[in-house]
Amino acid sequence: WAKASGIAGGYAGGAFRPAAPVTRQQATVMLYRYAKTTDLPLEKGSDRDLAGYRDVDTIPTWSREAVQWAVRNGLWFSGSATELQAAENVSWEELTVLTQRLFLGGMPAAALSAAPEGLTMETPAKKPLLAGIAETRDRFSGSIRRRLPGDEGALVTAMCTGDKTALSPDVTFGFRQAGLSHLLAVSGLHMAILAQAVLGLLRFLRVPRRWAALGAAGVVVPFMLLTGMTPSVVRSGVMCLVLLAGQLLRRRADSRNSLGFALLLLVLPNPYVVLDVGLQLSFAATVGLVALGPWMQDKAFAWLRRGRPEEWKIPGWARRPTAALCVSLAAMLPTLPIVAVTFGELSLIAPLSNLAAVFPSTLLVVSGCLAMVLDAVPFLGWMARGLLLAAGLVAKYLLGLTGGVASWRFATVSMTQPYLLVWLIGALLLMLLGYRLLGSRGLRRSAALSVIVLACGIGAHTVLMLSLIHISEPT
Repeated sequence: WAKASGIAGGYAGGAFRPAAPVTRQQATVMLYRYAKTTDLPLEKGSDRDLAGYRDVDTIPTWSREAVQWAVRNGLWFSGSATELQAAENVSWEELTVLTQRLFLGGMPAAALSAAPEGLTMETPAKKPLLAGIAETRDRFSGSIRRRLPGDEGALVTAMCTGDKTALSPDVTFGFRQAGLSHLLAVSGLHMAILAQAVLGLLRFLRVPRRWAALGAAGVVVPFMLLTGMTPSVVRSGVMCLVLLAGQLLRRRADSRNSLGFALLLLVLPNPYVVLDVGLQLSFAATVGLVALGPWMQDKAFAWLRRGRPEEWKIPGWARRPTAALCVSLAAMLPTLPIVAVTFGELSLIAPLSNLAAVFPSTLLVVSGCLAMVLDAVPFLGWMARGLLLAAGLVAKYLLGLTGGVASWRFATVSMTQPYLLVWLIGALLLMLLGYRLLGSRGLRRSAALSVIVLACGIGAHTVLMLSLIHISEPT
């Protein structure tokens, strides 16, 4: 019905992706197309209706008319008075309100912004600190997108500032299919890349280790503020600061204690922060890196050395990819249950796509962040343009990688069936128990048993569903 009525046209390439989340601008376009088929007394919008929003330049052409119409008629709601946040996902509650306002014939924008009777609204004499930081981020984002238009600029902006408003649904879908969604959300990976880059640069310039650690810490804190101080950013920022403080005080920092301390700082003022999916994924991935990463690397290197003399060293061409693959698997495994429950799907290609994307994403973050800093200096703008050009080329590679993977038929597997979630959690626990009791032999046996149980579950589900499927013949 939606396709025949011209309300929904699907994605590029002829796909509808019914399980994909819906953004504000997508929902608005569908409501706008539906409203045009009715007699609802709604006025057409214009660019003047969007003039008060800072992120107006991020609205793509295909949704701009619909967004103008929604704002004009008081249908739009993003939770912010200064940002449209059109590329963010729409919630069920918000979609219900939008639909109600549509069927009520719209709600004047003045009525939405007017203060209740008996209350007055005043502009503060001094601008809050966070407002100034938000304006700085918008200025950086706008500068990047002016020099790098299209999806390349939107990707560089998202990875360097955390501003994802300009990302198209196709780009978001491609990164999710490839198992690279974590690159779009500023987290521990981005913080570690930036801190290590600054620390390495200062050490290369012969700066003493303690002063280099202090300089890296001086970059981490502004980056946390610039990217919005989300729970995952705060977690990774606190861990970086604790590790850098260890170098500053000439003490060895413990990764597990640093992770626990960061989580404690987040939970004490707001216990509900544990419900944030970004924090859950960030925490689980960090636990995997700390607990599983070294063990997996040791096992992999021992397998490579098998049958070789003790003095034989693993060549670099084999050591580096093996270490990168172990790190990718260690970070991914603890997040599998969270991803399956939250998003209802798992990426089968994630380990390989992460292996192909980790180093390019490092180049993108370093060059993009350095370009933002140099762009603020008038006589260094030419250097910023060169760095953004390099970041744009890397972004084009990442977009090509995720776009190609997203077209693969078996890139992801749906986890919407309850028995699959139960199996996934049970398999992870069984393999952990098998390794604790019997070592590597127990791990292999429990993994094989998990595969057998999964095959039996899929077969039983298929047989049981046969009696529920009935294809009627056309009349």
